[in-house]
Amino acid sequence: MRGEFLSIQEFADTFGVHYGTAWYWVRDGKVPSVRIGSSARIPRRWVEEQINAAIATTISPNIEEAPEREVGGRLPGLARPLTLVGSSGSA
Repeated sequence: MRGEFLSIQEFADTFGVHYGTAWYWVRDGKVPSVRIGSSARIPRRWVEEQINAAIATTISPNIEEAPEREVGGRLPGLARPLTLVGSSGSA
């Protein structure tokens, strides 16, 4: 069960935001969570869906000709956008 959820710190590290920002998103309902006592856990599946959705909306059909792009936007205050760079080969 531990692998199914991220702590708020793990979530904050994944999205490059401060712990407090991630906590506010959870508290305000912008990020789904499961409460266990006073701690909150964020479903890993939801995090993966957000990342995949961001990637899917920015990847060019021809990845070899794709310019460098910044990915982010689903969550307010994303500190450091993810950067995708087109490559020719390995996935």
